[in-house]
Amino acid sequence: MRYPYNLTQVDIGKTYKWLVQGGIDKTEDLAEKARIKLTNNISLILAIISLAFGVIYYLVAGRIEFIIATNIEAVCFAFIIYLNHRGQPLWAGVVLQGIVTAAVIYFGVVFGKAIEVYVLAVFLCGGSLAFMKASVARYVFLCVGALVITAIELNKYYALIPSFTFTEQEFSFIKYSSVTVVIILTLFAIGYYVNNNNKLLKELNEQKEHLEDEVDIKTEDLRKVVNAKSIFIRELTHELRTPLNTILSIAQFKIKPDYVEDRTDSVNLYAACYNTLQIVNNTLDRFLLDNNRKPAIARQWININEFGKEMLQAFHYIAVSAEVELELYVAENMPRTVYEIEPYIRQIISNLLGNAIKYTTQGTTVKLHFSLAPAGDKWIVEVIDNGPGIPPEKQSVIFEEYARVGENAVEGTGVGLANSKSYAVLLGGDIEVRSSVNAPGETTEETVFTVTLPVIKFNDGSQPSTIKNYPIATVKFNGLTALLVEDDRMNRALQKRYLEDLGFTILEAVDGEKGLALAKEYHPDIIVTDVRMPVMNGRELLQHVRADAVIKDTPIIFCTGESGFDLNLELDPLSKCVPKPFSFSVLHRAIQELLLAELVSIK
Repeated sequence: MRYPYNLTQVDIGKTYKWLVQGGIDKTEDLAEKARIKLTNNISLILAIISLAFGVIYYLVAGRIEFIIATNIEAVCFAFIIYLNHRGQPLWAGVVLQGIVTAAVIYFGVVFGKAIEVYVLAVFLCGGSLAFMKASVARYVFLCVGALVITAIELNKYYALIPSFTFTEQEFSFIKYSSVTVVIILTLFAIGYYVNNNNKLLKELNEQKEHLEDEVDIKTEDLRKVVNAKSIFIRELTHELRTPLNTILSIAQFKIKPDYVEDRTDSVNLYAACYNTLQIVNNTLDRFLLDNNRKPAIARQWININEFGKEMLQAFHYIAVSAEVELELYVAENMPRTVYEIEPYIRQIISNLLGNAIKYTTQGTTVKLHFSLAPAGDKWIVEVIDNGPGIPPEKQSVIFEEYARVGENAVEGTGVGLANSKSYAVLLGGDIEVRSSVNAPGETTEETVFTVTLPVIKFNDGSQPSTIKNYPIATVKFNGLTALLVEDDRMNRALQKRYLEDLGFTILEAVDGEKGLALAKEYHPDIIVTDVRMPVMNGRELLQHVRADAVIKDTPIIFCTGESGFDLNLELDPLSKCVPKPFSFSVLHRAIQELLLAELVSIK
């Protein structure tokens, strides 16, 4: 049978490669890799030469000692290769130099004047420099080599240890063969190092070019980031000034003695304040997300129907101000409640609704849809508008930080959609956009933002719901007492006014210590408190209340502007946190969930 290639050659080639490259995969140091390969090569060559010359010297001189010595030497050289394969290059170098030194001593003594001292010196010194990595080991073996050469040279002339006697023919053969072997090995080592150094130089040049390319890329990326952040700061100040200007203008009208109350002013004031709050929240969230400082928040049950109504309620006046209608649709297959991180869901939908109201055409309807995927493993949130649309080439970049639809865009900071994307990913989902561009004046095409999230767990009992412009509901907690602990006079007055509208009898305190005293005296039904206060803060107030046997079960709501506030409230079912500035509807929901009171709607 004929083969297309020589199997023996292939096996020999693979075996040789396996022998000489054994151990190089255990280090990343290029110089160390080269030293391992050289050590293996020299050991392999010396093992073969030892076996060959043992037989030759035996045939020439007739001494069995040569075969025994060279076979022992060959086994030792094989052991060196084994050490490198086991990831012990340091010991491999030490053993190799030790065996070479021992061989020089043995053959230097038995050959006597048949071997030249300078040949042995070259071999020993070259090995010390080639096989040793540590400079200390090199110096040690160089000194040992010098002593060995000196001792062998003295032994030649003083015959302290008698050498073998050879005929003139044997003497010449040993002399010239040893010189030839050492020269060949020395040239091999020099050639190997030159070749390896050229490879190293080439690799270093390639790495240098690669690093230069990387630096250029990173520099360009940094330039883009700096430019994007410069644009962001510019647009942020513009975005803040616009609603603040509305707030300041309406406030100036309201304080005029002859001002006539206009509900439109109040609607616009609410919209401007809410827009300002969204800008601040998105900017802070971007900072926390970029620096991996977003606090861990426990999942909780979310009633989708009620949550959707609450989202429309929060944007009701903003939509009225923009002359846009809102619609909520909960599909029949959508579970009644899902188990999720509610603040993340709220921020995703807030950004999408805010953008949809901002960019949709006046007189159209912005839709918020909830549904369950056919497979039942994902639930879907869609926000739909009929604005001008997003060009196809921009749809892939709008979720990037500081990205805006166009350089000439007049609104937006470029972080809202990036935040929504980040939150969706944190929840194990994703967000996509589908949009077609409308011709000027047309509203037939839709822009649809789709958020797809995994179903962690849910409670069934679904029901369809389609609601337009969900109105703000007003409720009363008749006969209940609320303790309000707040050191800021203006905040305390406004919160007191809202709580009184809900039917509460109000107790007031300006710090935690006074609040605790009132709680122990009057046993309120609920405590609404700030966190940062003089004398006793909100954290300390919570500890004292929970430690008191009489009032330990009092529900507590923390209203705080502290970023990342976390009291492990998921471990305290009677406590909730409402971040400032807050919508009254959010405070209302927290009160309702804690008190589980029977609500009486006011027509």
